[in-house]
Amino acid sequence: MPRSAKEATQKTEPDVGLTRMTTRTKNATAHPGNIVLENFRVHRSKEEVQQEKQEKKEKKAAKERKMAEANALKAAGNAFVAQREEEEDTALANVEKEFPRRRTETQSVYSPLLWRQSFTVSL
Repeated sequence: MPRSAKEATQKTEPDVGLTRMTTRTKNATAHPGNIVLENFRVHRSKEEVQQEKQEKKEKKAAKERKMAEANALKAAGNAFVAQREEEEDTALANVEKEFPRRRTETQSVYSPLLWRQSFTVSL
């Protein structure tokens, strides 16, 4: 029986055993902001994940093919330059055989090493 008129007008609810209000049933130590952000996260299916992995592998393979083509082109260019330099060296050697350079008297007497040594002072 209610003690006062106020108690009489209030609807009595059965006690379900909860002594305090529970706000987070899943994880009581979780930050409330993280719980709110959970609703905005995108959850993908296994098929979508597999498809993305396959696309990533294909993209990586295409990038590796492109790099291999670039490296092959660079190697071909370097080989061409080396071949041209070798041809120029042999052509210059052939020209020198046909027209040997004449050393002047000064060049034969004074080599660059002797020229430098003549100016050094010994103590």
